[in-house]
Amino acid sequence: MPYQSLHVSMRGMTLEVPQKYIDKFDYVVSDVRRRLAAMANNMDESIGVIIERLHSRGMLDNSVVIFVSDNGGDPLQHVGNGGSNYPLRGTKLGLFEGGIRVPAFIWSPLLNKSGYVSNALIHVTDLLPTILDAINGTGIRNESNIYVITN
Repeated sequence: MPYQSLHVSMRGMTLEVPQKYIDKFDYVVSDVRRRLAAMANNMDESIGVIIERLHSRGMLDNSVVIFVSDNGGDPLQHVGNGGSNYPLRGTKLGLFEGGIRVPAFIWSPLLNKSGYVSNALIHVTDLLPTILDAINGTGIRNESNIYVITN
């Protein structure tokens, strides 16, 4: 389920989010940062609803939940979207860690390891080998599905 609401960087574009979410962050001084926090909170609640529905239908035990971003935020004033990559240097569209290092996780009761933290380099377009290894998947191995970078 892709979420594109936080994926904005157009000059002069106001981040749209229901007022009830904005009101939760009235202590945030910057309007654009308050709206960005509200959008993240809205996304979090939406993902929670999906997880709850999977659970209530007995589907969560056979599901793999993956959360990943494609790039860091673009906090530059000219786009005004309120993003921040602190303490990392760089932004979206750049090669420094602020542009490429993003949070990600995989959760499932099917995983062989839990609480495992990896610092391996991955890319959102190449998750299949990671998923297969995480669940001891077999049957889809070929030279295009192997790790190229292992550190």
